Amino acid sequence: MAAALAGCGGGISIGFGFFDDDHHHDRFFDDFGADGLHLPHAEDELRASVVALALFDSLAGIERLMAAAGAHAQLAGPSGTAAERACAAAGSIATRKTSPTQFVLEARRCQLVAGDPLVYDGSWLFAIQSSGYAADGNCPAGSACVLGAAMDTAAARFGYGTPAMRATGSAWRQETAAAGTLQVQAQAAGEATSLDGVGFRPVGTTASLVADAFSLSGDSIRRTLATTSPIRASIRTEPDRLVSAVDDNRDGTADRTFVLPWSWIVD
Repeated sequence: MAAALAGCGGGISIGFGFFDDDHHHDRFFDDFGADGLHLPHAEDELRASVVALALFDSLAGIERLMAAAGAHAQLAGPSGTAAERACAAAGSIATRKTSPTQFVLEARRCQLVAGDPLVYDGSWLFAIQSSGYAADGNCPAGSACVLGAAMDTAAARFGYGTPAMRATGSAWRQETAAAGTLQVQAQAAGEATSLDGVGFRPVGTTASLVADAFSLSGDSIRRTLATTSPIRASIRTEPDRLVSAVDDNRDGTADRTFVLPWSWIVD
């Protein structure tokens, strides 16, 4: 299995020496986290790639779950509706509009991609603050509609094999353009989550997320993420593995590529 972690090309490890020891970031290197994150014995840059992916997944989950459930019109529509849809690989997603301003999405051990161990569980609560959608939840043809909501993720969890880490997110916005295209965005405003025993408070959106020393970006498709701090890397997710192309000298060209089978981070 060691060959799976071999880097291609030159370059040296940048390490994590810039972390403040008072914050105990050496715990990134524990083998098993009590909160469900398992970091492999590997180069520092690969371990940072796993943490970056987990930070992204903590926020991006609600965008992916809403899309998988097809629940955008239900969120904007009348109260009293309920639905449940199977996830692509395992589990299901239940949604219900409990009042004109309250909506609940409940993930039930939902695995979105076969082979990928990422699983979501628990409840995301929406408190609708404004909506320009019609009463049936649709946006009238030729019009632009926007819905804004506060989110509560206190009971929302995710993980790799075991959903033991808290998901993040404080606000939701969805917008249907006059042409009918839908755009959604979840926002984090510093909700605490713990990864391998280290506390993080992500701030931003999936398109630009910052947490402690980490800066990253991606989209809800989750095929490719980009990190600029503490490492510069392009992280690609595949059905059976994670691939991280690291740019050691930050010149725009990958110096090493690490391949990590999902089985190495399953708790």
